[in-house]
Amino acid sequence: RESFLTGRLMDNVVPLMYSEGQEQVVWDWLSMLYEGDSGGQNDGSAYDPKSPTWQENEANLVRLMVREALRRRNLLGAVQEYAQAWNYMTESGRLPQGIHHFRSSSPISSMSRTSAMIVHTIIYRRHNHGLPSVLYDLITKLDHHWSRPKYWQQMVLPIYHPTQASADLLLQSLRLGDFLQHKLPFIRQRAKSGAPKLATIAMIDAAQLLLDREQPLKAQFVLDETEKYFPELVSERKLQDNESRIQAARREVDAKSLTLAFG
Repeated sequence: RESFLTGRLMDNVVPLMYSEGQEQVVWDWLSMLYEGDSGGQNDGSAYDPKSPTWQENEANLVRLMVREALRRRNLLGAVQEYAQAWNYMTESGRLPQGIHHFRSSSPISSMSRTSAMIVHTIIYRRHNHGLPSVLYDLITKLDHHWSRPKYWQQMVLPIYHPTQASADLLLQSLRLGDFLQHKLPFIRQRAKSGAPKLATIAMIDAAQLLLDREQPLKAQFVLDETEKYFPELVSERKLQDNESRIQAARREVDAKSLTLAFG
């Protein structure tokens, strides 16, 4: 059973189990991985809760469970499952240094991929994500762990905070050249996953936020940068007023299809 729970077949099995209403069985499998209980004596067991390899096995099953929650539009449940996994890893001694234990881990590790799925869903839903502030702050904190210079999602997450929305990180990235040097090339590389459209939508929302807060020059700057970096999605309209530019940009972007891929 251990080879089954840690094998690649789980990518296909977990969606099947959820489709048949067997979520509790999958939760039981996660408990087996956490406890090293694979259903009998196994002297050849690879169980070692402090081993990065075993922790990746556990994290992979968490990723698959979160993916199914997101596919069912249960963002709240997905965030709770992800946070619960982090808490368990920390409290069980798997992460002796807390979240920083994985600081040097691969950015394509299961926990990193899980975080990216959640954050992409938040950005996709925009202000309709439905997360309370406490969970939004938590996912922002956990996701920050995976932040690299090219990781653009952290830059736009504050735009959709339920009580303290802010465009400051985006403005800083644009003004300092960080967006052009690090973020934009990575966004371009993720075109098939819809990253350019998600980033464009977030920038338009940031411009709206700034305009609503009576900061028209900042809103104009963000719109200028949006039109410059994503001309395939938004046409240049520098001679129009900010509100007209925002509405026209929204219509253009909405007309482009977007398929959100869950990793």
